[in-house]
Amino acid sequence: RTCFDAWLRARGHAGDGIQARAFRQVRAELEKGGDSLYTWTHRGMDDHRPNTAVRAGFKRMVDETGKPVKLDAATDFIAGKAGQWRERTDAMVEFLVFKEYFIDVLCKGHDPLMVAKMLKARGHLKHEDDRLTNKVRLPGMPPTAVFHILPSIFEDDM
Repeated sequence: RTCFDAWLRARGHAGDGIQARAFRQVRAELEKGGDSLYTWTHRGMDDHRPNTAVRAGFKRMVDETGKPVKLDAATDFIAGKAGQWRERTDAMVEFLVFKEYFIDVLCKGHDPLMVAKMLKARGHLKHEDDRLTNKVRLPGMPPTAVFHILPSIFEDDM
């Protein structure tokens, strides 16, 4: 019993090890590439923003109810000058990941269908009723099917 308890503590969970590894991999990739691979939706068409050299998708700020925080480059500038950062500091970030990047990078080494279903089951994936993706309008693009990963993924201790 002592050995089993020590093993379980070291493992960190009693669930499916493959799903736990896939979950941690997706979350780590979002953490690692959050600033460099995802363009802010409110800055997507701004020609004065730094370019996202290799874009994996977009990210946007949402409030505690999941509603996108309305921002644009001008609002960003004015809020910064006036010291009005409350809405931004309370905001959370959701990721709108292109399907190919989700499959090839976030799920590398794992079955992407299993990963998407696991994220859905854990409540971290916003999706259309009959799909695992969500169709959204992105800056400069027509409505596009993306894996819409919610901020709750960063609160999960899987």
